[in-house]
Amino acid sequence: MIADVTAQRRAEAAEAEARAQLTRNEARYRAMVDNLHEGVALLDADGRWVANASAQRILGLTAAQLSGEEPLPPAWTATDADGNPLPLRDLPGHETRRTGVAQTDRTLGLRLADGTSRWLLVNTEPIPAQTDPTRRDVVSSFIDVTAQREAERALASEHADLAEAQALARVGSFRMDLSDMSWSWSDEACRIFGRSPGDPPADFPALLEHVHPDDQEFIARTWAQRQGQPAGPMELYFRLRHRGGSVAYVHLRAHVERDATGRATTFAGIVQDISERQEAELALRAAQRRFEAAFDEAPIGMILMDADGRNVRVNRAICELTGHTHAELLRRRHGVMTDTDQSAEDLQALGDLLAGTVQRWSAERRLIASDGRAMWVQLSAARLQVTPDEPPMILVHYLDISHRHRLERRLRHTRRARPADRRAEPAGVGVPGPAGHRGGRALRRPPRRGAARPQRVQGRQRHARPRRGRPRAARGRCSVARPAP
Repeated sequence: MIADVTAQRRAEAAEAEARAQLTRNEARYRAMVDNLHEGVALLDADGRWVANASAQRILGLTAAQLSGEEPLPPAWTATDADGNPLPLRDLPGHETRRTGVAQTDRTLGLRLADGTSRWLLVNTEPIPAQTDPTRRDVVSSFIDVTAQREAERALASEHADLAEAQALARVGSFRMDLSDMSWSWSDEACRIFGRSPGDPPADFPALLEHVHPDDQEFIARTWAQRQGQPAGPMELYFRLRHRGGSVAYVHLRAHVERDATGRATTFAGIVQDISERQEAELALRAAQRRFEAAFDEAPIGMILMDADGRNVRVNRAICELTGHTHAELLRRRHGVMTDTDQSAEDLQALGDLLAGTVQRWSAERRLIASDGRAMWVQLSAARLQVTPDEPPMILVHYLDISHRHRLERRLRHTRRARPADRRAEPAGVGVPGPAGHRGGRALRRPPRRGAARPQRVQGRQRHARPRRGRPRAARGRCSVARPAP
């Protein structure tokens, strides 16, 4: 019995390729998450944690302790934003898994096994299971905000010592008494708002004049919502316009302080000048856009490969040169297809670049386009590695030199044809060449009758007088070309 299993084999091959691609993607995403400075942890539906290296460092726990294979240290405890003990079942991740509600910017305090304390800013997001909506995984991300938390606490009790630190950190503080709506500002806060430290305290309408016109409506609306009995923390990003016309980017965080009865008494917070950081981010994004535009619109083909030889970025010129689409080139490895006789040498050169043995490499290769036509290209590869910690990458330029090869081939053909032309010429006739030449070499003519003949006198030549007498027979106008050997 014979059965056609071609379709089955194709399906198995496609499935194997899909599994391999899935494995590669998983490794890539895992490497990306492991290198994040932010802590990232996944809580599965069974209550087991899987965290990256930053999360383990911030939490002060090992992977085995997070997964439940080992018990937590007895001294390791969690607290809420007010310092009250927090059971493990009420941690943001467990609460999101139980309720399905995401947590945003939730403050969490930790006391580690070595006795140190940390404050975290936690965000959680539920991921419902496809088969059972009641079972869900939870992704938690958090950063260490211990320094910021300690600064806020010290702000209320050590105002004098904090003034110099605020000036260095470009962070100012403010307080508003809700009973009479009076404001008090630190010197750095006055500077950030473009005011002098000796200026009298300003009310909200006067401060609103320092806000950028495009942000005034947003600030006024937010303030109107907070008047009366403000509740909950507030965090704002907006711009200020100073008297000289300069613009400053600020980050404001505020909270409400309450008395023993729970009545709101003070509205306090900090404001930070983040202009340098914002300008750096804008410059970075602009540089990234310029790089992308220069890469994508470059007149020569360019391919960027990672350490595994995968094409991670290609430009328009290489697509036009090879006839492949952008997606097709991204699925390839080691650039584009060249002459098979040179492929081993090319792979060796790429390996040397990735290993750091060489920094640059160039060669001329025959490239095969998508329609099968061959062309000559100049390959120029360079090793890129900004920091020692990140994996190297390879940037390859593809310059079409087919026209130059055609000209060189035509020149070689012409040079080979010239000796044959000289051998075939008749006696006494030179092959036409450049002006004043025949057959590619100069032919001297004998001097005319009566012309001065050069004579050598004491190592120099002089012209003698013309000879007189009967003219001799005219000589030939040109010499006979010697046959080519």
